[in-house]
Amino acid sequence: MRSHLNIHFTLNNLLLHYPEACESWELEFALQTVTFIVNRYCPFWKHPDATGSPEHLTQPIRKRIKEIRREYIERFQTRFKEEFPGPKTSEVFSTYALNKRAFYIEMEYDLDSLFRYCVEVSEFAAYMYRAGCIEAPEIAVNNIFLYLWHSRKRWNGDIYDVGEPFKMMDTHCRRLSESKKV
Repeated sequence: MRSHLNIHFTLNNLLLHYPEACESWELEFALQTVTFIVNRYCPFWKHPDATGSPEHLTQPIRKRIKEIRREYIERFQTRFKEEFPGPKTSEVFSTYALNKRAFYIEMEYDLDSLFRYCVEVSEFAAYMYRAGCIEAPEIAVNNIFLYLWHSRKRWNGDIYDVGEPFKMMDTHCRRLSESKKV
């Protein structure tokens, strides 16, 4: 159960010791997914060794995530309009944002669903790479799976080794990053 806390502290350490990373696209993706994991899969606040409520443990992280997301959306919208001028720009961005929110709400919370979510993130990261918005899309997904890999989390009472999905996504994203820019 202590591994559940590792996600919280690892993320906190990132924010404290690498503040410049907070400006990166890669950390934004990792933050979104770590938040998702903490919200849905980490009942560590019920563990005897844990102290405080979920709000107490995650409130500083949630606040910083909101700040980063606000900056991220503003930067992305500006860059997107520059790269893809035209009437469809806001429509495409809004559709992605709405679909992502619906995905959070409606998805079944199991390992397969989380893997599909990571695939979605990697595809969008690859799209942003080809648009010249990020340097390497594999970094975003690697960060996501590293959190899973190191925590060796307990899912629905069973232990799943995420090593193979990690290797698959790593290969997948490296291939995507080799594609030509738009």
